[in-house]
Amino acid sequence: AAEEEEKRLRAAARAVQEEAAAKEAMDAEKRRQELAAFEETLKAAEDEKSKERKRRRKEEKARARAQAAVEEEQRLRSIVMGEVERFKEKVAQKTARLAKASARAEEEERARMEAERAAEALARAQRQEEERRVAEA
Repeated sequence: AAEEEEKRLRAAARAVQEEAAAKEAMDAEKRRQELAAFEETLKAAEDEKSKERKRRRKEEKARARAQAAVEEEQRLRSIVMGEVERFKEKVAQKTARLAKASARAEEEERARMEAERAAEALARAQRQEEERRVAEA
């Protein structure tokens, strides 16, 4: 009977050990699954961060390109405006020279007309003087 009791106790102890081992195995599997799910969540978060960094870098590059384009446009505009100012100055100088030349030409024309009138008046006076002399003689 003692032997039977001992067998029964050993069997009960073995059953308890097997149950504990099975429970431990289930707990270990559950922890492994939880760890796998956590690692998956962590990897997804890291991937998301990486995508966000890439997107930000892309935006920064685009912003830098846009800024460079604006600066280039301003540089070109200032060059063009400088050229326009120089052209305006040249036009103003040429206009002033043309106005001077035109005024000079008008003055020369007036002087020529005056000289012509004076020559005509002199010729008239000489003719009248000649006619007076002829009349006296």
